[in-house]
Amino acid sequence: PQSIRYRGLPHLNRRRLAVTLAACFTNDNDLRNHHAFPAEDPEQAMTALIIDGKQLAQKLREDWKPRADRLNSAGIAPGLAVIMVGENAASRIYVRNKIKACRELGIRSEEHLLAGDSAQDIVLALIDRLNADASVHGILVQLPLPAQLAPPVVIERISPDKDVDGLHPRNLGSLM
Repeated sequence: PQSIRYRGLPHLNRRRLAVTLAACFTNDNDLRNHHAFPAEDPEQAMTALIIDGKQLAQKLREDWKPRADRLNSAGIAPGLAVIMVGENAASRIYVRNKIKACRELGIRSEEHLLAGDSAQDIVLALIDRLNADASVHGILVQLPLPAQLAPPVVIERISPDKDVDGLHPRNLGSLM
């Protein structure tokens, strides 16, 4: 399948460096032909598509490595900031894997590990600082958040241009 064409360094520098499934394929047939196989149950054949996640992840990494290399060669170090509040074991593994993937692709990453009892104003202040930091192109707030934090407030504080997960209301609205 063809990826969306490279649109130039200034454009990529301004936009968030997030990968979406839709951005990697020209149409549904590309997805079916290269990364999935039809459902075996005939009743699901019209509506279900089983995706080979490992193959898809490998393809995305192959597509993004040269992009990150081009940015780095031009003096733009793509940067991801990950915020994790608390010590959720599953979240810790997920964050570790994201940091490892960034390293393999040539994307700079930074972890911000906050105590589980952190107040909301502390988390929001960190997000404000990362939003203002030109070296951070994407922000990921690891969910779930502890009970004292309001996820909608935290997510809405992330600049839509830096919202890696695409959960900001403006980004969610763009999907519809």
